[in-house]
Amino acid sequence: MLSRRAFVLSTAAYGALAATGCARPWPAPGAATLSPPPDIDNTGAQNVSGALSYWLAAAGKPGDVFQLRRGPGYAPGVYWIPQGILINKPLTLDLNGCWLYTGPTLGDSDPHFEQNRTRFPSLWPDHQPGHPQHRWCVCVGADDVTITSSLPHARIQGAGRVVRYRGDNKAMPEGLLYNAGLEDQAGIIVGLPNGTADVHNTDIDLTNIAVEYVLGDGVTCFPRGVGPVRIHGRTLGPKVVNANVVNPGGEERLGAHGGLGGTIVAGGDGVDRWQPTVNVYPGIHHTGRHGFATDWSVRDLTIEDISVWRVGRAFVDLEMAGANARGHNIAIRRCETGHAYLNWIANGAKGSLENFVVEDNVSYTCIGVAASGPADGDRGTNWRIRRNRGQLRQVGDGSVVLRTTRVDGLTILDNYNTRSPVSPGIDLGTSTGVTVAPTENTQFPVEVA
Repeated sequence: MLSRRAFVLSTAAYGALAATGCARPWPAPGAATLSPPPDIDNTGAQNVSGALSYWLAAAGKPGDVFQLRRGPGYAPGVYWIPQGILINKPLTLDLNGCWLYTGPTLGDSDPHFEQNRTRFPSLWPDHQPGHPQHRWCVCVGADDVTITSSLPHARIQGAGRVVRYRGDNKAMPEGLLYNAGLEDQAGIIVGLPNGTADVHNTDIDLTNIAVEYVLGDGVTCFPRGVGPVRIHGRTLGPKVVNANVVNPGGEERLGAHGGLGGTIVAGGDGVDRWQPTVNVYPGIHHTGRHGFATDWSVRDLTIEDISVWRVGRAFVDLEMAGANARGHNIAIRRCETGHAYLNWIANGAKGSLENFVVEDNVSYTCIGVAASGPADGDRGTNWRIRRNRGQLRQVGDGSVVLRTTRVDGLTILDNYNTRSPVSPGIDLGTSTGVTVAPTENTQFPVEVA
């Protein structure tokens, strides 16, 4: 049990960076702004997982702003959290341009992995089965939580480093190599795994925050009834997210080679690893699994105005595989995506999505939607897929741009993505109440390489 600490009430100036226009608005008057006490290290030299979690739990009152302390010379504070941190009351966590990072500890390149399992045990064993399988960076376990950064260049960084290549083709590096034993090491978890309470009113503002190098999802949800959840930020443009190189003689949609945020270093053990850049690129990038994912019920989920690239699986994965899982009122808008190893957006298990909107997004690969699911799965209702743009040709026998086979009330409007002669544009399956305008061949024209 941690000893009680004295906490310091402070106000921190925005400083010169506020003039850049990236400073974020403060909460309503009446919320106090607190800073970690000096004995919580912000140099990266000490493990502060327990100390930060205790401070968030014990200091202040619900609704206060908990603002991380910057380093000497107003440099970013660096907080080493090899066991992650937990937010268990309503509050705003302001990273203030600082870094929360696990380092390689308990990740895919930890040379002392077994020793560190003992050295850094789970602080919440009921919610992290098979530790360190579920070791998160930040977990939101309460209602009315906002994660933001009032200054740019903040990061939440995990322990993934091993590069994933398409086959053995080193001209096609992707995100992180999938690791089944560590696949739940998410950047941000909304809701405690194995928790009994649902979590509501979560705001994740990535305008100034990079969620990067996590072996699991960038953001994921666990309990049975999460929501509302809003994930938002700003898009960075093709010079950061794209840098496409078409794979000669192969599948163009798999040939996106680019996206800043890391360089590849060949290891003496024959394993290539990502080396994260010092420069911070806000959004979600370099993951082992998805950008956002959930197997469980979620309601009023909004993902908008963010950049996502080099994810190990899909941009968004809405499997709804948990018991009685459902998705209600989900909107994905104005996002910008680079390379993903699997689909762009997936909905493949038995649970349904009701009131699902995907609009005004740009993919520098393809806007592939994989939403077939099993024949005995629930049917989706009221889907609108409109004004999305994909930049690489969809190719492959049976490789469909939009596979939406069990939706009642489906609008596919004003999208654009080219395809090869053997790749259908739309697979409607048994969907009903369908509107496609303009025609399939206009939205998804055949392009011969």
